[in-house]
Amino acid sequence: MENDQESRQPSRGPLSRGFDAFRTGRTLGKLAKTARLARTAGTATEAAAGAAATSEIWIPVLIVVLFLVVFLGVLTGGGTGEAAGIPLGTDQSSNGNIQTGPTVASDCPIASKVVTCGSKDHSVNGPVGPCGHCDAAYYRDNKATCDLYYNRGSHAIDYAMDIDGIDNEVIQLPKIDGHTISWTYSAPEGQGTIGFIQTYTGVDPTNKAQYIIGFHHTTHGSGNLGTHISGEMAGRIYPYSKSHVHVELSSGDRNNKTPYLDATQYFCKK
Repeated sequence: MENDQESRQPSRGPLSRGFDAFRTGRTLGKLAKTARLARTAGTATEAAAGAAATSEIWIPVLIVVLFLVVFLGVLTGGGTGEAAGIPLGTDQSSNGNIQTGPTVASDCPIASKVVTCGSKDHSVNGPVGPCGHCDAAYYRDNKATCDLYYNRGSHAIDYAMDIDGIDNEVIQLPKIDGHTISWTYSAPEGQGTIGFIQTYTGVDPTNKAQYIIGFHHTTHGSGNLGTHISGEMAGRIYPYSKSHVHVELSSGDRNNKTPYLDATQYFCKK
């Protein structure tokens, strides 16, 4: 019977055996691919473990290096302000009217210290000869200017001085009697015959002396608002053919019956 059943099964031809071999090969290929993936996963796991171990070693080292960099940066000033080589007094504003601090303070508002005209009582030998504000020779040539003061009841011009400069040159708030003065801007700026007038009130911290100083022939808006000290910017010279600053000084003490102070006796003394 068994022989009869076997004899009834259809015989398998070459085509069927070929399909069986193909399926077997494909199955073996899948098993080989699975094995490779397993090995790759194992290698990745080992690499991750190695990287973790390496990071455990390097993280403390990086922290130490970062700490040293920050510490050295603080020690050397970090590249800011004074440590970076930017001197105090450097004009750093966008409009060129403000300074960050005092330069080397002087008793002369202009670096040249060239006085071109003195006061009525203390004339100087200027570029065109002796000159004293509103003395006989000056009044003869500049009568209208002197009368402009006198008609207002002011004789401030008699005590004034002119200091030579260049267009847009910085005018500095001066020392007085070798003392650093605390100067406060007095707004608004005045309109002069040529350019504008910047006025400051001053206090000498040493002896409490009070002053009022006016800088004529300055550019519009060049006054330094707020309170400053000698050496800081007061304004800029107005650009015209005879570029200079006209300086008038008076006592800030309202009880002083003679408020005018001869500027030539206080400033640009050599």
